[in-house]
Amino acid sequence: MIHLNPFAISGLLIVIPYIVLSIFLLMHGKTKIAKIFALDEIAVAVWGLGAFLIGISPNPEIALILWRFAYSGVIFIPVFFLHSVYVFLNEKEDWLLYLSYLQGFFFLYIILTGKMFNSARLMFDSIYYVQESTYYLPSFIAWIGVCFIVHLKLILKYKTSQPQQKRGIIILLLAAPFGFGAGTMNFLPGFGINIYPYGNFLVPIYFLITAYAILKHHLFDIDIVIRKSVVYSTLIALISILYLLTVFILEKFAQGLLGYKSLLISLCTAFGLGLVFVPLRHWIQTFVDRYFFKGTQEEIVQQNEQFRQEIAQTDKYKTLSTLASGVAHEVKNPLTSIKTFCEYLPQKLNDKEFLLKFSKLVGREVDRIDHMVHELLDYGKPGPLALRKTDVNKLIQDTLDTLNSQFIKNHIEMTFKSSVVRQSQENLKAED
Repeated sequence: MIHLNPFAISGLLIVIPYIVLSIFLLMHGKTKIAKIFALDEIAVAVWGLGAFLIGISPNPEIALILWRFAYSGVIFIPVFFLHSVYVFLNEKEDWLLYLSYLQGFFFLYIILTGKMFNSARLMFDSIYYVQESTYYLPSFIAWIGVCFIVHLKLILKYKTSQPQQKRGIIILLLAAPFGFGAGTMNFLPGFGINIYPYGNFLVPIYFLITAYAILKHHLFDIDIVIRKSVVYSTLIALISILYLLTVFILEKFAQGLLGYKSLLISLCTAFGLGLVFVPLRHWIQTFVDRYFFKGTQEEIVQQNEQFRQEIAQTDKYKTLSTLASGVAHEVKNPLTSIKTFCEYLPQKLNDKEFLLKFSKLVGREVDRIDHMVHELLDYGKPGPLALRKTDVNKLIQDTLDTLNSQFIKNHIEMTFKSSVVRQSQENLKAED
């Protein structure tokens, strides 16, 4: 039977989110820095998995094997992070980075050959912890040294960095105590210092800070496009795991404290915790919507509807502009005719035939102008739908006449088939 202790629980809380983030980075990150930072997250996940298995290990022999596995990830955490910072700060790879990789592979060789750890003893009445050996202290010094170099580089580069880089540097420096500071505490029991490694619980906080910075501020220039469904599915999975883990821990605690073994009480406990986790899940979903997707589902629907209306209105204005240009061009023709007749009018006051022709022309041209203006107004502010029989050819011809200026401007030539037009007009008259 598995006996969970705080160290094992902290390892579980590390491995799940870090392995998820590393998969996201490998799948969606397109840059070099995304791949390198994914390796760093995998190294942390290896430590988290190792810590969980060590915490539930039943004997020192198995624990010793698991320590070698977990420590293989630990030694490369600052190395991959240093490499990520080099790329982030646009610095050329130099001997310092190569040296950090060299010491990492050296200690990995020491681990694989079984020289790093010789024994593990029970500490805190629950964990088989490794004991100091020949290479344990040098590896710890090297680990601290690489961590120091990383953060020193960030501090020195801050003043000369671009605004986007400065934001990333500040985030990394603020997250450092939760990641590397807490990780340092895990070395202490190996030196015989009787301090429980509760710092492991702070490592997931480092994950939350870096994940937020990647999604919100594109930390390390990592631009990940993730569907909402993926985010929600991941959150639901993490919340469900956290829920089951909490139920399990509280159940064991209550059984040890009260000594009960009742299925009904267990179900009531799970139901009570469920009442807490349901609103928590809703709050997290709302948080993700607002801070990563710029609004809740309802707000985004409203914004999209508003955008569609604005696009439709913009298209309408463009069409109105085109129509207005065409109408202005068409209005010039009747106005020219009216102006010409007006110029001859003083000389033709006694010419009845001219006056009659003038009267008919002015009335016809004014009606034509009035018709075009009303059509333009009707398009700008359409009234109720009114269905009626229409000569399609005339409608097309009027539309083409309105757009005639655009045709001339764009060198477009129109041709008509008179037989088709006559046939259409005859069909329309036959229906009437």
